[in-house]
Parts: sequence; C-alpha cells; structure tokens
Amino acid sequence: MDGTLKVLLLAALILLVSVQASKYESLPDGIRKHVDKALNNVRNTYEGHHVAYESLIGTPRPMEKSLHINVLFTVKKCESNPHNMDECVPQSKTLYRIDCLLCKTKDNEELLDCAKWLEVKNNKRDAHRGKCSGFLPGSHILAQKTEDSQKMGGCPGCM
Repeated sequence: MDGTLKVLLLAALILLVSVQASKYESLPDGIRKHVDKALNNVRNTYEGHHVAYESLIGTPRPMEKSLHINVLFTVKKCESNPHNMDECVPQSKTLYRIDCLLCKTKDNEELLDCAKWLEVKNNKRDAHRGKCSGFLPGSHILAQKTEDSQKMGGCPGCM
C-alpha cells in the first residue's frame, strides 16, 4: 500500500511538471532566449497583431552545437487598431498558428524558420528546414500536440 501511494504521488508530480513546462514564464532561460528570438521574428512579420506563445513542439535541445527548438505561436487581430500594442485586446479567434524552428545547420550556422503551421504540417517547409543538422522530413508531425487550437490560457509571452 505504501509503495502504491509513492507511485501515485510521483505520477502526479510528473504530470504537474509537464503542465508547467507549457507556460512561457516557466521556460528555462536557455530556452526562453531562443523562444524570444522567434517571438520577435513573428511579431515583426505580423505587426499590429497580437502574438502569443502557445507551446514548445517536441523536446528542445538548447545546446550550442546541437541547437534545435521548435515553438508554436498564435496570431490574433486586436479588437481595435491601437496606437500602442500594450493597448491591444486580442480577439478570441486565432488567425494563424505559426511554427518556428530555430536550429543549427549542417554548416554550423543558426537558422530561424517561421511559417504558418499548416505549411509546416503539409511538408512545404521541408526543403528549408532540411538544412538543420539531424532533420528528418515529416518528423515535426510526430511531435505535434493534438489540443484545441483555440486554447491559450492567459497571455504570458504575449507581445
């Protein structure tokens, strides 16, 4: 009985840690700096829109020599056209889900590729992402979460 209780507590702890890892504020600094790079790229592309961190895709590798971080963002329109993005109130409907991959290429260069999630899902970015060392075409599909695309849970990581 005592062993069963320990196993249940351990399982609950593992579940709690995995849920926390999906939140922007709980990302380790080594990963967050790369997520911020991608976030700024998407923010510049969708200027005047609300851009928010949604989740990591797969297991990130933030090591310098084998950098590979795949992150998902949501892009929404603002309720009104604010002069300052701090005044943006995001609409509930998601316009786009953006998949960003930050990796080291086979030439040891850093590559940041951000595209609409459907383009990535349909393998339309494989030629570009294939420059990453250790890239397996279609492997991103195996790591996708199958959660409600509207789920956002607050706005930490929004810009």
